[in-house]
Amino acid sequence: MPQPNPNFQFNYRIGDTDRNDAVTALSVAFGEGRLTMDEFDRRCAAVAKAEYSPDLMALFQDLPQKPGQCQVPAQQSQQSPVYTGEDIELARKRGRNVRGGLLGLSTIASLAFIVVFSEMGENFLAVLSLLIIPTVFILLYVMKVGPDSWYAPSVRQIQRAQRQAVKMQQLELQSHQAAEIAMRKQQQRQQMDQLKNDALNIAQQTMQRFNKRG
Repeated sequence: MPQPNPNFQFNYRIGDTDRNDAVTALSVAFGEGRLTMDEFDRRCAAVAKAEYSPDLMALFQDLPQKPGQCQVPAQQSQQSPVYTGEDIELARKRGRNVRGGLLGLSTIASLAFIVVFSEMGENFLAVLSLLIIPTVFILLYVMKVGPDSWYAPSVRQIQRAQRQAVKMQQLELQSHQAAEIAMRKQQQRQQMDQLKNDALNIAQQTMQRFNKRG
């Protein structure tokens, strides 16, 4: 089992490797359910701001994971998947899109009600329709009404985001490979055309020499 980096007991300035190790350890703790999404975010932000080793160690006082465990054991990695900040942000973006879509639809509905009630002469109802937008905003962004997945992505959502990211990378790789193959084929065709032209020129020159001799 990997041992924590013994250098962390000293008060020294940390580097990018130390920060990456700390985020990895926090990701394992998050995957095991030891940290909530908000706690994970706060501690990752603290890792980014940390300057000395004690600043990092203070974030792991209540966790079994410690910075310096760069390699996660195979059995542990199966039980406790590690999620990167990009994976979590991608999953969280979906929740923001849902809330933004609901707020946009509410805005359209509010404007439609204002027009309809104004045409009907119901000015009071038209004014009330203006309250739809701030009400929906407060419900979604202040009171946070709705499923938890709108605000903090679940493990399933993060895993789905990971699979989609991997799929996109595979598609990009396949597209790049296809472009390279097409380029090589084009180069081969150009080389063949050049060889044919060279052979034709040689044949013409040979025929001209024979004609001159004749």
